[in-house]
Amino acid sequence: MNALRTLLVCSVWTTVACGGGSGPSDPGTDPDDDPGGYSYPVGKVFFSHLPIGVDSVYLWESMGALYSPFQEDHGAFRHLQMVPGRTNNSIPVIAPADGQVILLWRHPGYDGTVEHAVGLKVSTTIDLLWGHVGRLAEPLASAAPPLGQSIDVEIPVQAGDTLGYVANTPLDLAVNDSAYQAAVLHPEFYGPNAASAPLEDYYREPLRSQLLSWTVREVPPRTGEYGFDVAGTLSGLWYLQGSDPTQFRLDHAIHFGYHHLQAHRSVFADGWAFAQNETGAPRIETTFWIRGNPRVEDVTPASGPVTLEMFSVEQSTVGTAPNVTLRDISGFDTEKETVAVLLVQMLDAETVRIERFDGPGISAGDVTGFTENARTYVRDPIG
Repeated sequence: MNALRTLLVCSVWTTVACGGGSGPSDPGTDPDDDPGGYSYPVGKVFFSHLPIGVDSVYLWESMGALYSPFQEDHGAFRHLQMVPGRTNNSIPVIAPADGQVILLWRHPGYDGTVEHAVGLKVSTTIDLLWGHVGRLAEPLASAAPPLGQSIDVEIPVQAGDTLGYVANTPLDLAVNDSAYQAAVLHPEFYGPNAASAPLEDYYREPLRSQLLSWTVREVPPRTGEYGFDVAGTLSGLWYLQGSDPTQFRLDHAIHFGYHHLQAHRSVFADGWAFAQNETGAPRIETTFWIRGNPRVEDVTPASGPVTLEMFSVEQSTVGTAPNVTLRDISGFDTEKETVAVLLVQMLDAETVRIERFDGPGISAGDVTGFTENARTYVRDPIG
């Protein structure tokens, strides 16, 4: 199975972050395994074209969002097709390097239209996967499968070729480089996501500066990062003790990391809350900013019990498309109401106990210790 198909079948991008829908079924034949097939350059290549029409982008939403405990493995181009009043879907999706399209998936879009995922292999290690492509250009259009299905293909393209055109939604793009290792302690649980790489790493000047001009993120890598695991600290992804990490169960994971745009702000994503919200009980929040903005990598077993006040994550940009800038949130720590308190204690380098206390007006002083509702999480629940 090629890396792109594995990414499309197994990644959180397909099953959670982009609204679900059934992904590809049988993997079929992997063009990478055909010794008589396309001759790819070995290892890293630099891209000679930007992956979307350059006059159409007003924001690159950086990779790595923690909308759930499983980070987004891709970023997204916000473009003029999304601006009210724009109806001509002629903004091109462009091959950034020579390569071969090896995967096409046709699926229903959010607004009743038809959208596509397009996989492009450009070297022995680098695959790109676009999501929310609208109509396809030839010869991809003639090769596209029926609605709801995917197909492995072998369609050579050259850098600068138009692969298709944007839909009315953000154009997602993931870069998967098997020679790149994201900051994850157990890559075996992530599949290809463990090789999710920052887009800027594949551009030289002047294209690199043009790409970076589209992002409001100020912390490098500015096109986003994947993985916050730091051994022996609270930072990163944790699994409920006794769970199976290969199932990608939201309710079995939590994540301490940083916001993908407001990258200096510490964030907590609570998978347990997703399960609670499906029970019919009053809805509780799933992702928070942490008051005081502590460095989560500074919390260790030596820290003992730590109480964290949390408040709601709000819109991190301001302005109306296409004029969007980073929001000033410097006053949030004093202005925003605490909506939950988290009691955390690292029992050892691989184990953390947490308990969440919800309620309007709650504060750290209201929490005196763990109760029978505390949960235990580990880095490796099957090791």
